Amino acid sequence: MSIDYERIDAAPIPPAARSFRVRMRDGVHLATDVYLPEGTDAPGPTILIRLPYDKAGDYAFIPLVAEYMTGRGYRVVAQDVRGKFRSEGQALLFVNEADDGYDTIEWVSRQSWSDGAVAMWGDSYYGYTQWAAAASAHPALKAIAPRVTGTRLGEFPTAEPGSRRRDVEMAIILLYPLTHFHSQETYLWEPDWSERPYVRDLEEFQREVGTRSASFDLWYPHPVILPRFRDGSPFDAPAVPVLNTIGSWDNCAPWSWHDHETIARRPAWRQNEFLLLESIDHENYPFGYRGGERTLEETREMLPAYLDPALEFFDVFVRGAGAPESIPRVRWNLAGTEGYRHSAVWPPAGA
Repeated sequence: MSIDYERIDAAPIPPAARSFRVRMRDGVHLATDVYLPEGTDAPGPTILIRLPYDKAGDYAFIPLVAEYMTGRGYRVVAQDVRGKFRSEGQALLFVNEADDGYDTIEWVSRQSWSDGAVAMWGDSYYGYTQWAAAASAHPALKAIAPRVTGTRLGEFPTAEPGSRRRDVEMAIILLYPLTHFHSQETYLWEPDWSERPYVRDLEEFQREVGTRSASFDLWYPHPVILPRFRDGSPFDAPAVPVLNTIGSWDNCAPWSWHDHETIARRPAWRQNEFLLLESIDHENYPFGYRGGERTLEETREMLPAYLDPALEFFDVFVRGAGAPESIPRVRWNLAGTEGYRHSAVWPPAGA
């Protein structure tokens, strides 16, 4: 049996980026790109993006994101997380992101182009890295904007007692450490979903590439639970303003909603949470979309809808350019309609 897979290596660093190797507390260096607004090295607020999907690659299109954000006056720092692409260390899910987030924020806050204020933005795993950084309680972290993610990302979702929702085994959980977190590179492939047990293909893939995934071996067949947040849950740390984006058709929505429910029980965090509910799936495709993968031009066209809510949020809570009351407490898009509806609470009154 042969497994067909595509190996994705690091893309070339964009000309607009300044590249650094940032040292973590244990001596590991993380590959980091800095984008500054055109024509200035003056200090200003920074948006940090820590991701495992290649900071220069097409999948997360961070160079386009950075171009848009610097056009709004922000400095942007994009970093390959530990063990991924150009960064040193072992590719290991979840457990290093709090300390590495703290150390990176510390580095950013000491740069000549930084005014000491840092925000974080991103989807999925690079939404999780924001929560991990919040758990580290670095004082320079002023706001976060996690999208389609959660603090318990990768855990099996559980039903609330008395609810009609059943436990769902998300097979993608076991595939993820063999694609995006197998090693420094990304491997794109799929097992034969018609075969049982499908773990047979997972083992065959590792034999073919000649290395094993440490994250997979920690999860299967006997899970070894390593602490994600050494200093405690993000919700035990001082609250920072959070724009929490949840997708109606996102496979990670159960974890997003779990965080929202936890926040509701923490007064300081509840005061600082703003909800943005989008009619999207995990890849940000909207309800009713029937096309294929986005072209470069389509990606550019989606940037305002994708980024403006976070930038407007950061304008208020990082730059201080506006009143907190100007940001709706809850915004949601009803599938098949244009724009957002607003509410002071979720669910809205009368629902």
